[in-house]
Parts: sequence; C-alpha cells; structure tokens
Amino acid sequence: MVNRDTILGNPGLLCPKCTSNLDRTHIVQCKKCHTIVDIILAEPSEEPYTYFVDECSCCHDSAEKKTRLDSVYFPDAYV
Repeated sequence: MVNRDTILGNPGLLCPKCTSNLDRTHIVQCKKCHTIVDIILAEPSEEPYTYFVDECSCCHDSAEKKTRLDSVYFPDAYV
C-alpha cells in the first residue's frame, strides 16, 4: 500500500493543494489497485488515518474478477 511518507516524498502523486493538506486529512485507498479514492478532512482532535476499501470503481470489472467468475461456470450443470 502507498503510505503517507511515499506520497509526501513523491510530488507527482497528488496535486500541491492535496499534498499540503495531507497532515490534516484521512485517505481512502483501494486495496486492490492502490488508487486513492478519496481524501477526507479530519477533525482537529483526530489523527490522520488511511482507510482501505476492498475494491474501487477503477478495478470493479477487472479481468481477474471476470476470470474468477467464468471458472465456476459449468454448462453441464444446467441439464
């Protein structure tokens, strides 16, 4: 997963505005493709945290998922 230090060390990952607010925000990231899905402003009393979702819209219909679904299809089971 992409951690905050990697994001801060690579200025091309986020725009300058988002990078400057990183110490005050939560990050929502996809576990599968590592896309940053959302950046949520944290309350002053909260510690910034990275939340993970299992799958985002970028990898929703991935070839891996389609292959997994096709492998359980048995035509002779519908007799």
